Amino acid sequence: MKAARSAADGEMTALAHQVHKHKTTKGRPASMADVFAKPVADPWGNAYVLDAKGEGLAVRSFGPDGKANTADDLVRPVVAP
Repeated sequence: MKAARSAADGEMTALAHQVHKHKTTKGRPASMADVFAKPVADPWGNAYVLDAKGEGLAVRSFGPDGKANTADDLVRPVVAP
C-alpha cells in the first residue's frame, strides 16, 4: 500500500502541473475531462478527480477505499510548479 501511495503522490504532482498549465493557457478547467482526453486512473483503479470548488483547484484521489471524503483520500493542490 505504501508503494501505491507513493505512486499516486508522483502522479498527482504531474497531473497538478498539467492542470496548472491548462489554467494559465486555456482558462480554469471545471473537471479533469477539460484537461485530459481520457480518464486518468490512480493506482487503485479509480479516476482522479479535479476539485474545482471555490477559488482553488486540487487533484484528488479517493484512495484505496474508492470513496469520496474519507480519511484515505489524497489531495494535491494545483499551484505553479
